[in-house]
Amino acid sequence: MIQQLPPQQCFDLLECDAEILHLDVRTPEEFSEGHALGAINVPAFFRGAGGMQPNPEFVPAVVALSPDTVQRIVLSCRSGGRSNMAAEWLEQQGYQNLINMPGGFHGMPDGSAPGWLQCGLPTSDDVSGRDWETQRAKLG
Repeated sequence: MIQQLPPQQCFDLLECDAEILHLDVRTPEEFSEGHALGAINVPAFFRGAGGMQPNPEFVPAVVALSPDTVQRIVLSCRSGGRSNMAAEWLEQQGYQNLINMPGGFHGMPDGSAPGWLQCGLPTSDDVSGRDWETQRAKLG
């Protein structure tokens, strides 16, 4: 089962346990415009001619980052939809401690869940070592 926690609770968890991995599954362009401090970019989807297309390297990249299927992983995106889908993919691969962040970075479009930004949580636009190209290079 994928746990659903709002941004403030995810932040509190991440602050208390440095071993929790925070994956921002938005596109590299979205990530570079600003992201949760400490998050690592592993896009679940890319923009394509026909809209958003799944990233076939998503699961292999996460496995390379965290081969331990019991490690706690927080997944976030713009508002929580893509990250929930990405969490489902990881759950199918045997990952057991997945946390989706409804509201994501920008909040739900209908205002029903605030995002990381609206909660005033720490952000960064520095992608050094946390960007998709760095993570992709680990795949070999």
